[in-house]
Amino acid sequence: MGLVSAFALFFLLHVFAFKRNARAQLIDKIGYPVYRLGFSLCAFACVYLGVVSWNDFPVYYFYEPPLILKQVHIAVMPIAFYLWVAARGPSHVKRFTQHPMLLGIILWSCGHLLANGDSRSMLLFVSMLLFALVSIPIINQRPANDQTPTLIPSWKFDLFAVSLGMTLYLTIAYYHGNLMGVPIIQYVTQ
Repeated sequence: MGLVSAFALFFLLHVFAFKRNARAQLIDKIGYPVYRLGFSLCAFACVYLGVVSWNDFPVYYFYEPPLILKQVHIAVMPIAFYLWVAARGPSHVKRFTQHPMLLGIILWSCGHLLANGDSRSMLLFVSMLLFALVSIPIINQRPANDQTPTLIPSWKFDLFAVSLGMTLYLTIAYYHGNLMGVPIIQYVTQ
């Protein structure tokens, strides 16, 4: 039940963020940096709840992916991590897409769907994929002056985003078995 609760809270948090007037009023009261920090902490809490309740969800297997799909998944994940970090600052990738965070979620979801054929993976990754795909047109409808500061792209930040993205990816990959109960390093060495 914790996994479903984590999803529900995560989606409700984002439904609030999509309500432009309510979001703007809250930002006017507390300021954009506090809003962004609070939103990020709440989203992280939802993800944490999902991780700790992952093993309690019943598992049914729909298919067992071949090794090559697991390896493709591992190869795609560094790009997702880079996009997540790049979304948080003045990166040049934003010249090509307005939605690096959501593109990272799409890659993360699709990669995990290639590598996993069980019920809890389907619930998580299909839900997140649909969330990202629905979010893009909703965000595109926001007016240009949406109280989000415009940042000037910086090559220093791009280098930082690549470095931090790879560090996070390698850390998560190494500890994936401890954190998620599914070790993945074995697929790199096969």
